[in-house]
Amino acid sequence: MNKDTWTRVAAKARRASDHILNVVDYAKYTVMAFAVTWIALIVYARTAELAPFGDQCLLSMDLHGQYYPMMWEKLSDFFSVWSWDGALGFSSLVQSAYYTNSVFLLLLLPFSGYARVVALHMILFLKLSLAAAAFTCYVSRKFKKYDIFSAVFGISYALGAYTLAFLNQPMWLDIVLILPLILCALDRLIEGGHPIPYALLLAFAIYSNFYIAWALCLFLVLWFIVSVIAKPWGGFRDLVKTGLKFAGASVLGGALCAFMVFPLFLHMENWISSSVGFPEEREWYHSLSQIVDSFSTDLAPSWEFGPANVFCGSAALFFVLIFLFNKEISLRRKCTMLPLAAFLFVSFELNVLDFIWHGLHFPNQLPGRQSFLFIFVILLIGYEAIAKYKGLILSGVIASLLAAVGFFLIGMSESKNADGRIDTIITLVIVFVLTALLLDVKKRPRGAHAAKALLSAVLIFDICTNAVFVLGEYMRTSSASAYVKNEAQILEYVEKYENGEEGFYRSELTPKATFNNGQLYGFKGMTYYSSTMNGDIYTLMQRLGNRVYAKNVSTVYMPTPFQDMMFGVKYHYMTSGKTLSYGKLLEKTSAVSVYESPYALPIAYAVRTNIKKIESSDKKDFLYQEKFIGLAANMKKKLVYNAEILNTEISNATLKDGYLNTRDKESAVTYQVEYEMTRDGYFFVDLDFTVGNYEINVADRYKLTGSCSADPILDIGYMHEGDRITVKVKISGYSRILCGVNGYIVDKDALSDAYEKLSSEALQVQYASDTVVRGEITVAQNSVLYASIPAENGWEVYIDGTKTETYDLGMGLLFCDIEAGTHTVEYRYRAPGLASGIAVSSAAALIGVAVCVYYGIKKKKARVRL
Repeated sequence: MNKDTWTRVAAKARRASDHILNVVDYAKYTVMAFAVTWIALIVYARTAELAPFGDQCLLSMDLHGQYYPMMWEKLSDFFSVWSWDGALGFSSLVQSAYYTNSVFLLLLLPFSGYARVVALHMILFLKLSLAAAAFTCYVSRKFKKYDIFSAVFGISYALGAYTLAFLNQPMWLDIVLILPLILCALDRLIEGGHPIPYALLLAFAIYSNFYIAWALCLFLVLWFIVSVIAKPWGGFRDLVKTGLKFAGASVLGGALCAFMVFPLFLHMENWISSSVGFPEEREWYHSLSQIVDSFSTDLAPSWEFGPANVFCGSAALFFVLIFLFNKEISLRRKCTMLPLAAFLFVSFELNVLDFIWHGLHFPNQLPGRQSFLFIFVILLIGYEAIAKYKGLILSGVIASLLAAVGFFLIGMSESKNADGRIDTIITLVIVFVLTALLLDVKKRPRGAHAAKALLSAVLIFDICTNAVFVLGEYMRTSSASAYVKNEAQILEYVEKYENGEEGFYRSELTPKATFNNGQLYGFKGMTYYSSTMNGDIYTLMQRLGNRVYAKNVSTVYMPTPFQDMMFGVKYHYMTSGKTLSYGKLLEKTSAVSVYESPYALPIAYAVRTNIKKIESSDKKDFLYQEKFIGLAANMKKKLVYNAEILNTEISNATLKDGYLNTRDKESAVTYQVEYEMTRDGYFFVDLDFTVGNYEINVADRYKLTGSCSADPILDIGYMHEGDRITVKVKISGYSRILCGVNGYIVDKDALSDAYEKLSSEALQVQYASDTVVRGEITVAQNSVLYASIPAENGWEVYIDGTKTETYDLGMGLLFCDIEAGTHTVEYRYRAPGLASGIAVSSAAALIGVAVCVYYGIKKKKARVRL
């Protein structure tokens, strides 16, 4: 070989060696970010005795009653479009878009019971650790620096206040992980790279969790604008070309998810929250002291209506300020990144922007659900400021320190919270230490390895100890063994009693184990909690007197014979020693009893045309149940009688217009009423109290106690004429209290007559699936065919093969007219928008393939030219 050949070979070898070293550094710090985050979370789990280190688990708040059961259902049928497992039925396709499309759920498949709870913990920890690694990868690539600071800021991203507050909102954490990846792909697109990785990651984000992906999509538009402004362009043509590429790739990413997005948008008209209008007045939420507190260490998460969760290290604000004074950072970049951060922060505090970021509605608690975007920008700014430490000037560092100290001191002077002042002081101490270390790094750039290592160690210690403390001190947990205690027994009963394809009845669990019992145990249930709940069904269940946990999005079924008739609830699984007075005991263990309701009717049956006289009512009343059955069966005799009130006693309050007005708020209010049975029958107590606790003395034989908010309708049992029942309600801490107690006697003979009339013309179900119910019915006279199916778009009724017009009578349920005779009836569900969405997604996939082929050919031609 000649000298030139050796020179070329040596140059290639050096480039290969440098590339290998870069990859090693890249991997080293990425692994470090993952490992440190994982270790911090394991330390928390160990100290908090989370399973498998103890009996505690993260199944609390919404994860306990809402999301975990949804996960079970999703794992049982990944491609379901409709489910019967709550609230008379709901779109599982839409529910999944909001809660359970995470691919991480697949990791739960091999597990059950206690082991599945442990696996869930590990998956949550895995998401955060991967998020740390993803952020580290992103900044390393963006700034082409492979240093320990990339890992430090990656750890801060994963263990910021957002993820600590919403660790038990697992579906949101997917987007936290995807954000650095999608921005990496978007940056490559802006630099002239392939658009398909960005489109695929956008589609993946939208599919994983549509709700938080909405905020992500808004952020991507802002990011593109900021990136375009910050980047020097060769000409207007290049700018337009890049803009069109971004728009096209974004549309392609959304179109790939059209199979999910189209049904979701069409389903939104069923939600009460979708009717909320744009805010007309401007409102700023929090004071300066509250805002300052949100940047302090050891702060309790905002789970209700506090400031957004934005803490991501004690020095976050300090780093933003030194970014401003760093000479190596261009003015153009400063004038784009800092306004972006400011705009994101204002979005938390200004109601109009808050409304937009949360999908054109105001969140029900859990504020600032997009604050991970702000944390990302702040940490990116901080990383650039500290990674380019050579551009720092002493006066700039000192000015940044003084500004940060002044900010915290001003806020602390307004704060009346002693703990908040202590947290601020701790934050200031950490900022001073970091400033000293940073100045040392600046002073000795060549020999600064020790100072950089110490600076990194302090930053890691700060964010990790904050995470362990905040999670251990404030994260709510529950008993893992208690959560799965009755699981095996209930699943065994469900397997035994749930009807298959032939027949259709519902079941319920009392008292509730979660708000989504049906989804947790796999039975056709009534109790339900989801932001995607049908608003008409919510209103109906509330009107019937059932408990509501969260406004507009939940219902808790209260067993009564009337509702069992209306909704076909045949089996009641009772725990905690509860009984069903009107039910037949089928089986009993020490933990669970199974009762069969003698009044359960099929999913559809003929009712008299009198039902059209039923009127909507805002009143939440047990008597609305009687009214429906009375009209449906055309009853001539009463089904319900009022028990005689012997006396009423009120202490520490006066009664006016249905409200108790407290005399002394410091003392308890008691309301007591004594009833006497005027006939034999089932006795029910209907409580209008929404607060307080009740104690019921039943004929001096036994007592019942509980919460008024949890038990608005109480099944007291079968009582005899002359029996006396005393209801006592005790409330503390309220000045004005909604008041009301009603005692109702249900006539057993009249109830049986109504059941016989309705069951004689009930649908004999021959086939039932998630989307089809088919059977035969014989009707003696022209009637109304009623079905306990939500009157949602997508449900159609076919009588003898002919599509029939339906109406809902203001109840949100399916009704249609039916003539006398014997008929075949079929209820069919086709998810609105699903077919067209699949077509669009398929077309988008073909376009994506075509784009890949185009770029492949283009790349091949470029190689040939070289």
